[in-house]
This record gives sequence, structure tokens and C-alpha cells, in this order.
Amino acid sequence: MIDFRKKKTLRRFMYSPWTLAALAIVVFLMAKGALNVNAKRQTSGEALGRAQLELGKLSERQKNLGTAVAYLSTPQGVETEIRTKFRVAKEGESVAVILEDAVATTSPNNAASKRGFWYRLSHLFGSE
Repeated sequence: MIDFRKKKTLRRFMYSPWTLAALAIVVFLMAKGALNVNAKRQTSGEALGRAQLELGKLSERQKNLGTAVAYLSTPQGVETEIRTKFRVAKEGESVAVILEDAVATTSPNNAASKRGFWYRLSHLFGSE
């Protein structure tokens, strides 16, 4: 009989509205925490992807800079770089500068399109 009363009291306590409300609050808080952890996992995954992409770019840049440093370490590389940056020549050499021909930038079609609306309208009807 005592067991029956203890079970009845325990059931009454377990199924009371206050206990169920407290249990619902605990479940809600745990679910909210789980969702926050999932959101942080996604954010950190995206950040990891961006970091790996940047690492790849930086590794490529490091390789290119290493190649450039190795080239500039040679006498030929230093001479080439000086010639391109400062436009100098050795003694006995001369520099030839080639200029391109100046081409007219406006064509007859462009000149007509730059004229105003009234000019084109007057020529449409035959004046001038």
C-alpha cells in the first residue's frame, strides 16, 4: 500500500503543471543552445573556407615573390630591372624611342552624332 501511495504522489508531482512547465523551459533552453552551437559551427566553417582561400593566395604570392627575388639576385636580373625602371643604357649604347602615329580620334559618324537634335532635324527636312 505504501508503494502505491508513493507512486501516486510521485506521479502527481511529475505530471503537475509546474513540473511540466519547468521541464518545457529546460528543453527550450537546451534546444536554443543547440541551435546557437549549430549557427557558430556554420560561421566558423565559412571563416575556415575564407582563411584557406587566403592561405592559397598568399602561398602563391610567396612563390612568385621567391621567384622574383631569385631572378633579381642574378646580375642579369638586376641589369634588366634597372633598364626597365630607369630607362638607362650602358656606355656606348643608345636608346631608340619609337612613337606611334597619331590617329584621328573622331570619325565622320562620331562628328555627326555629337551635333544637336535641332541640327539633325533641320538636315532631315533638307535645310543646308
